[in-house]
Amino acid sequence: MTRKLQVCTHLRSGPGVSCGGRGGAELLMQLKSALRAVDVVVEVEAVQCFVRCIQGPNMRLLPDGRFWHGVSEGRLEEIIAEMCRHY
Repeated sequence: MTRKLQVCTHLRSGPGVSCGGRGGAELLMQLKSALRAVDVVVEVEAVQCFVRCIQGPNMRLLPDGRFWHGVSEGRLEEIIAEMCRHY
């Protein structure tokens, strides 16, 4: 089964926080670039909401459902390394 890494890019209007408001779309692009650089086979897709906005930006790995919260560009290398070790 193909692994899929989902990144929330939802940008909620109004005063509330959201993954998109915290750089989710930019994170998605950085993640795609980082994965190409290390030749990791995983599908990457944007999703609209995990209902964990306050913890965002959020990412989820399928099919196992592993979540990462508060993801920043600086954590991408760590997350990719974890994926390579455990999946």
